[in-house]
Amino acid sequence: MEDLLVTVAWSAIAGAGYGLVGYFKNKKQENLFEGFDINTFIPTIVGSAVIGGGAAYSGVTYDVMSASMFGVVVYQFLRKAVKAIF
Repeated sequence: MEDLLVTVAWSAIAGAGYGLVGYFKNKKQENLFEGFDINTFIPTIVGSAVIGGGAAYSGVTYDVMSASMFGVVVYQFLRKAVKAIF
């Protein structure tokens, strides 16, 4: 159980890093946070944590879990849920 929680935490950190790097890669130096959309950032973090936890629980790699239908369903559900809440 402890390994699962550690994997979920690291997956969330990796998702946050992935989201931030992707965002800042496409921005100019001035006005860095203009246009930052939290509604796309939250599903990236939470989705990475869920997929990482699912991969650790099922014993497959993160790539297999994210490329499967599970990854698509998780991200689509989170995008719709965050859009409905915010």
